Order: sequence, then structure tokens, then C-alpha cells
Amino acid sequence: MNTTVLGTTGKFKVCCRASRLTAHAGIVLVRAVIERLGVPQLLNDHIKVQQRERGYPEAENILSLCWNSLLGGKCLLDLNVWRGDPGLPELLGVASLLAPPTAGEFLRAFDPGDLTDLHRVNRLIAARVRPHQTSTRLTIDLDLSLDAQCSKRKEGSRMNYQGKVGDSPLFAFWAEEKELLFTHLLRGNARAAPKAIWFLPQALQQAPPALPRFLRADSEFYPWELIEFLEPKGFPYALTADQSAGLKQALTELPEQAWKFYASGLTRYTSRTAGGRTTRRRG
Repeated sequence: MNTTVLGTTGKFKVCCRASRLTAHAGIVLVRAVIERLGVPQLLNDHIKVQQRERGYPEAENILSLCWNSLLGGKCLLDLNVWRGDPGLPELLGVASLLAPPTAGEFLRAFDPGDLTDLHRVNRLIAARVRPHQTSTRLTIDLDLSLDAQCSKRKEGSRMNYQGKVGDSPLFAFWAEEKELLFTHLLRGNARAAPKAIWFLPQALQQAPPALPRFLRADSEFYPWELIEFLEPKGFPYALTADQSAGLKQALTELPEQAWKFYASGLTRYTSRTAGGRTTRRRG
């Protein structure tokens, strides 16, 4: 190792070495998984965003955005932080990460067809992972997030009920495997309920078909259309209902014998039906 001594300070020598260090050594494990699954090749084969064959290939563009998120980046400008880490590109196997303007240009080139291609790549990756998963049930957790934007000029964003301007992405997670099955981006002031009946079938298409299925969601996903979709299929579900006066009154009028125990992991719950609604509580 080449070392150049610049001077001394007390008992210490101040030197400069050619070695490259990084505080993000653990990212190499994520890279190993991505390469083992063949993700870069799938991205290059199925996604064609750029009109001309120049610059970074699609896989490097998309994975640069993924690295930014995995390392804790909140916006495209955070790519400059990782570009300034001389040891990180070597761990990731790239010459350098995208510059923020290049990343923005790449994202603006995406159209609905490219997003469909990206979902197809996700399904192909999941198919390669499925043989290694051992879960015996499929519990889908539906969630709506509220994400404030960094940019002040982003198109399509709106203010949510918390007073933040941004987006409201929908998520469907496979709880047992901690896997994101499907996601869909909504404007900040949009509600999840009108999209629920479309969103759940999309998530189910990404899930293994043979496992027993269960659904959990909060009151954002409480439209009657979703319940009418679940009931004929015998799809067990637990939906949080708004504590309206009418619902509280109906529950207090039910006898205790109407509650039945069921197990969910290590927690036991009781349930009873009131006015067509199935309500759960911890036992």
C-alpha cells in the first residue's frame, strides 16, 4: 500500500493513502443477491426507456435509483452524496452512480408502458425467489403512505390531510415474507378506498396462488365494494372500521356469545358481526 507522509502532529503522522474506504460495506450483500437473481439482465432485456443507445444501460440507471433509496437517500440530489464516496462504486461494480440531472431525465422518459414492463420484471424476479420461500400462508397487509415531496415544482402532487404536499403511494405487503407485492402511486390528496377494489387483485396476481390467503387493512380500505369482493371468495379479512356512533351502538347490543376466538400468530382476537360488519378486537 502506497503511503505519503504529509507531516506530523505530536506523536501522530499525517499521511495520505491511495486506498478507498466506504461506510456502506454492507451494501455488497444486497448486490450479491441482485446478481444471483439476474436482476441486471432482466432489466436490460425487458425495459427500453432510452431512445438512443448511449450512456448508462437501463439496469444501471434503475439500480442507481435503488441504491439511492437503500442507502437512505430521500431525493435525487442525494445521489451526489454517494457519488462522493470513492469506495462505494467499487462495491457496486459500477464506474459511478447517476448524477441527479441524468436521473431526472431518465425518470421523465418513463411512460405507462415502461411501468408495465417494470411490473413484469418484478413478477419474473419473484418467480425466481418463490422456490426458496417456506411460508405456509399469505397474509396481505394493505397500507397507504403519506410522502412529502422535496421539490417545490413537482407536477401532479397535492396537499394531504396532514398539510404536506406530496404523494400517497399504496402498498401491498406479504406479511410472512416481508415482501412488497405491489404498489401504486396516488396524488397526495387521494383516498385509498376508491382504488381498493382494483388494487387488491393486482397484488394477488403477484402472490403465489396455492397458499391460504388473509387480508388486513385499516379504515382507508373500507369500501363496501371490497367487502363484497372478499365475501363470496371466503377470503378471511380484518378491516378497521371507523368508530361511528351507529357501529358502537350495534356492537354494544350484541351478546357476548356472538364473539368467537381465532388465532393470528401469537395474538388471539375475538370477532363478532354487527349490521353486516365483521369487527375484531384483541382478546
